[in-house]
Amino acid sequence: MELRATTEIAVVLFAALLASGLLTLLLAGWVGRSWAARMLRQHDRGHELRLKKNELLFDKEFEATSALVALLRQFLPTFHFPGMAWDAACNEIAYDFAKIDTALGEYLARHGAVLPLEVMALLGEAIGLTREHRFKITSEVPPAASKAAASLYDKLWKAESELLKLLRQ
Repeated sequence: MELRATTEIAVVLFAALLASGLLTLLLAGWVGRSWAARMLRQHDRGHELRLKKNELLFDKEFEATSALVALLRQFLPTFHFPGMAWDAACNEIAYDFAKIDTALGEYLARHGAVLPLEVMALLGEAIGLTREHRFKITSEVPPAASKAAASLYDKLWKAESELLKLLRQ
């Protein structure tokens, strides 16, 4: 009789251990699936936020690039006669140094946050040229100011080129 009671106790204990192990496995599976689903939702939310941020940044970069393209077209000298020399065009740019300085300052204030550092540097150098040479112009443009206008023109076109390249990548 003692053997039978011991066997029954052993069977009950074994069944209890088996049931608790099965319950632990089921609970662990449920917790694991819940945790994985939560992590997947967080990852999807993070991915969605990054996508929205990139979309917003692209829109701002596109706006900044379009604004610079339009702005540079305003700075181009008008050709008053066929065969107008480059020096005459540079002189016309030099006469507009004050206007160009103001326009570039406003452009940087509006779009500076999305511009790459190299474009910011080019625009900063361009503004520096306008500020350095605009007060030297009286009735005629001195050769240094004309050279500065040519350099300004090159820097602005380079900045536009860099922005267009960045936008098309």
